[in-house]
Amino acid sequence: IFCFDKARNHNMDQIPKEYEWFLWLDVDDVLRNGAKLHEVAEFAQKNNLDAVYFNYLYQVEVDNGKIKHVIIEHLRERLLRNNGFYKWIAPIHETLIEQKPTRKADDNRCDVVHLTIDERRLAAIKRNIGNLEYTIYLSKGEDPRPIFYLAKAYYDLRETKYDDRAIPLINQYLVGDHKSGWQEERSQAWGYLGEIYRRKSQHDNSVKAFMNSLIEFPEFPDTYLQLAITYMLKGMWERSLFWVRKASETPELKTTLIKNPKDYQLRMMQVIYNCSLNLSKVD
Repeated sequence: IFCFDKARNHNMDQIPKEYEWFLWLDVDDVLRNGAKLHEVAEFAQKNNLDAVYFNYLYQVEVDNGKIKHVIIEHLRERLLRNNGFYKWIAPIHETLIEQKPTRKADDNRCDVVHLTIDERRLAAIKRNIGNLEYTIYLSKGEDPRPIFYLAKAYYDLRETKYDDRAIPLINQYLVGDHKSGWQEERSQAWGYLGEIYRRKSQHDNSVKAFMNSLIEFPEFPDTYLQLAITYMLKGMWERSLFWVRKASETPELKTTLIKNPKDYQLRMMQVIYNCSLNLSKVD
């Protein structure tokens, strides 16, 4: 079936009620530091939590069995009390959504690593496009989340024809009749729009999109870095360095949204290098 949330909810329903806690993993995920899982569960029990979030290393570079770089990461709910308070929602990029107010916390004693290859990742994106189009058809476009995810799938393919499909979808998500109200995700959507415009060399539109991203949620350091990159491409070196300083001064947030730590560090160094070189600040 297209709807992975239904499959996951079916799986969750099979857990015997006498089990108070459960941990979920996909078959291509690996739990690290699993020996500490009981410590985490005891902490959750003691503090009357319903869910514990672990960091999810969704894409990594591995060298000789060790993680060399983290490409994509974000927090995900992993250890949950078996009380029926959570339900899988969304057929693609499905998420455990609380059905009533719950107590939750994140814990860094364990994390989860996703192991895959580029060919499988690309195949998954193209599979998801069909699933998301079907979901949007069923919801008559009234649910903004699959619209955002479809735009993100097109954005991830990084081709002009797919960028052209992503732009109206992001605009529908941001300002359409059924627009989203989640500020963090709206900020990220403006950021994707800014990157697409930059790929098209429409740098003024890119700046406007990133400024709208700041209006929605100014706490993401990546938005400041994205502005620095666009101004660098415009040849405005001092302004680019201004924004890269803002990025370096803004603390990193804990968030369930996707982060790209290796890409972030590399881009920051590239901006500083190029701007300094053009300003003859070689030291």
